[in-house]
This record gives sequence, C-alpha cells and structure tokens, in this order.
Amino acid sequence: MATNWAYILTNKARGGFYHGSTSDPAARLEEHRSGRGSVHVRKYGLFRLVWFQACEDKEDALTLEHRMKRKNRERKIAIIESFNPTWNDLTEVWLEEAKRTWP
Repeated sequence: MATNWAYILTNKARGGFYHGSTSDPAARLEEHRSGRGSVHVRKYGLFRLVWFQACEDKEDALTLEHRMKRKNRERKIAIIESFNPTWNDLTEVWLEEAKRTWP
C-alpha cells in the first residue's frame, strides 16, 4: 500500500515547477497554499498540482522527486502531459487517491 508521494506543482502560466514528496498530501498542500510550504512556491505562485505518483516508502518518493528535478524542462512537460494532458489542477484527484491508499 503506497503512503508516500512525489508531486509537481506549477502555476497557470506553466512558468516554473516545484518538485516535492510527502506522506500527507492534504497537509503538504495546505502548507504550500498558506505560504508556509516553500519560499519558491510562494514567490512564483506554484499552486497547481499537475503530476503525482505513489511510492512504497519515503526513500522511493525522495528518489523519484530528485529524479524528476534532474530532468530537463521538455522531458518534464512530456511526463506531465502524458499523465495530465490538459494541465488541470489534480488536487481533488490526489486527495481522493491518498484517502483510498491510507493504511
């Protein structure tokens, strides 16, 4: 059962990305949206969740987060578009999936 996640946030203009990992999606998104989660997120308005992936443990989530960070912009866009072609905010989808997989 997956309880850890890697994720990517962006803004409406798709001007930048924030890569993260968490075991508590609801709490982490609340931190970001309240301005307490990351200076980078707050500075660039990166509140749109466009990609996430479940991982078996914290180490796997961190590894995937770092792997995604190292990809070039074009590759990240291709990955996001294969998962979320319309770049919709997937917050509700992620939170529902997290509830189903919570131990």
